[in-house]
This record gives sequence, structure tokens and C-alpha cells, in this order.
Amino acid sequence: MKELSLDNTKDTFQLWTADLICPVNDLPIRNGAVLTSNGKVLAVGEEEFIRPHSTFVTERHFENSILIPGLVNSHTHLELSGIQILPSKLSEWIPNLVSQTREWPSHLFLSSSRIGTAKSISSGVTCVGDISVSGESKTAIVDAGMMGIIFHEFLGIHEKEAESIFNKKIAEIYESKDYEGESNEFVRNGLSPHSPYSASFDLYNRIVSHGSSNNLKVATHLLESPDELQFLQTGEGDFQEMFERLQSDIDFFEPFGCSPIEFFNQKGILRNIHLTIHCNQTDENDWRLLRTNGVYVCVCPRSASFFDHALADIRGMRNQGVMLCLGTDSLASSPSLSILEEAIALREADSTIEASELLMYCTLSGSKALGFENEGIGSIMPGGVADFVVVEVSKDYKYLDIEHIFDKRSVVGCTVINGMIRFEK
Repeated sequence: MKELSLDNTKDTFQLWTADLICPVNDLPIRNGAVLTSNGKVLAVGEEEFIRPHSTFVTERHFENSILIPGLVNSHTHLELSGIQILPSKLSEWIPNLVSQTREWPSHLFLSSSRIGTAKSISSGVTCVGDISVSGESKTAIVDAGMMGIIFHEFLGIHEKEAESIFNKKIAEIYESKDYEGESNEFVRNGLSPHSPYSASFDLYNRIVSHGSSNNLKVATHLLESPDELQFLQTGEGDFQEMFERLQSDIDFFEPFGCSPIEFFNQKGILRNIHLTIHCNQTDENDWRLLRTNGVYVCVCPRSASFFDHALADIRGMRNQGVMLCLGTDSLASSPSLSILEEAIALREADSTIEASELLMYCTLSGSKALGFENEGIGSIMPGGVADFVVVEVSKDYKYLDIEHIFDKRSVVGCTVINGMIRFEK
């Protein structure tokens, strides 16, 4: 992406300076600056070298702060932001969620999504991978000026119903009018078969094929809990009882007899799934298949704690070269929509993660998983979107370091989207 020219003196410029700037795609810059105009980054570097002369410049300096790219929440459900459910096993939580949302009209999903976008921005999140049953979150995301993908969720475990479910949902996606807003260019449609225990293989196959043919990203939940793995392998356990409580007939269900990752690879569809979510109950063979098929894995550490099941073997995944990114899941199963808090929880699970790698999971890795890296999302680069976050660090630290981003006392002080302040503490 080429650096933009400053010759057009009719434009106004903004100079943002901080004690430390972490572009992610380059080395940290002490006493750095970011020059922006018209929602784009023009230059990033040491202040003395990029400060423009003889042009109209507004300036903003952030004291005792670190400036980082806008955070990417690679997995959330914004439309569930208005719901509170007590911690429980996943097999108990799902029926509770269904009972609360089954009769919701569209405006409640939209209102709940707006709660989610507001909380996201105040946490420094500017881009999301949002899974939505209603599709209403797209309006909320565009209206908030954020970026991301709306992964429209498909549900239906009966093979015989796959065609009708698929056709109905696809029609709804393409017939809905785009909400016209300033970030509409950066809010895209994606597809999401919910999970192998709630979407049939025929439905998966149709979705993945359509996504591949139409350049749509595909995301799915995989192997979140031990109960899920037991059900997929044997057809028994707490998930079987869950379907009984939901009054869903699953007598026809045929257990995979192996990991769904192995099953999807055998069927030839794994390579066209771009993002898998959770993957807590996975092993070295699964990791190898995910890596060789170029599939990103989004882990949600605090959601795993909420459901009281083990988080994925993060160190094992990293050692095997699995491409990782971070998500919060929904406010119905996580205490906040803060990716920085999620990163702190991830490091508690694997203390060997360096701060630079952790910041990558919060930003550029998520951007790549969602397909936004060429727009500059997840990094601070000339020609990229002017999305960044100011992290205020404790005054106990006089010499700021990237490590301080993940200090529990550090807070998001300001969120800038498209060159405009959208949140300030």
C-alpha cells in the first residue's frame, strides 16, 4: 500500500502523538506520531520526521499512553448483548438462551446489537466477526462506523430440511437492503453453519460451496465443550438430554465416530472454512489439519471459564503453527467485550506468549482471518484506515513498553475510527 501524498493543501490533517506507538506490522516507535487525513493514515513514524509544514494540522497528544491499531474481535454475537444468563454447562445454557430469544421481534435484536457496538467501541474494538441469527447487527455495526463481517447463522440438523433452510436464509440475506452508512463499504456478509451438532452435513456442504463460489467468508463453532465432543462421537450424553429439553427429534443423528475436523477434511470442505471458533477439544491431528488447510482458530478464554470447561491447549496449538486470533463471544457468556481483557486471560493460560505476539492476536491476526488486512485494519500503515486505540498506562511506569498494554491497570482512553474520535474516557 503506497504512502499518500501531502501535496493537496485543501485537505486538513490530524497529528496524533503518544509516548509509544505500536503499528503491529512494524517495530514500536518511541515518541511516535500518526498523521491522518480523510479517514486514512498518511504516515507513521517519529514525530519530528512526519510533522507536516505549511498545512493546516490539528494536533492531539496522549500523555503516558500507547497508541495501537483498532482491536479486532474475531468472534462475538452482538445481538445477544442485552441478555444475561447465569454461568452453567453449555448444554444447560443453550436452552436458556433459546427460551429468552425465541419470540424476540427484530427491533429487540437491533437494540441489543446497539448495546454491543457501544460497549465494543469503549473497549477499543473497531472491527468484529459477528455471528447473527437475525441479521439486525449489520445495521448497528454500520451505524456505529465500525467494520467487520456479519456471519449469518444457519441452524438445522435434519438432512432432509437442509435445502429449504439454506434457500430461505440465502434469500433473506440477498433480499435485505444494505443499511446506508459511512462504513458500509467495510461491513460485509459472511456465512456460518452454527456447529456440527446443530447443522447437518448437507447444510454445511451447501453453505461452504456457496461461500467459495461467491467469495464469502465462512465461520463455524467447533468442539467448544467435552459434552459436544461426546455427542458428536457417540450421540449420547448431556447434549442428547439437551435436545430432549428442546423437544428436538435427533433419533436420525449418526455420530461422526471421529473429530468433526477430521470428518470435514475427509469430505473436502475444511479448506473452504475460513474461521473456526473455540476448538477447545482438539488434538495434534486436528491442529495439523487446521494448519495445512489454512484455517484460523478464534479462541475465547473467558467464555471457556464461564462454561467451566477447559480452554484449548494454546501452547500446543502455537507449537504446531495454528493461526490464532481472539474473540470475546457474547455478553451472554462473557463479562465484557474487551479484547485486551481476553488477551490477559489467554496469557494466564499460556505464560510463554510474548506481548508482541499477544498484540498480534488482538489485531492483525483477526484482520487476516476476516479478510481486512489489505485495508490496513489491524495495523497502522500508510494508506490504511485511520483506526486506532489509545491505551492509558499507569503513571508508575515512566518508560513505556509494549508489555504495559496488557497490564491490568491499563485502560482504553480513546478509540478513533476513520480518523474520528468515537469514544473518549
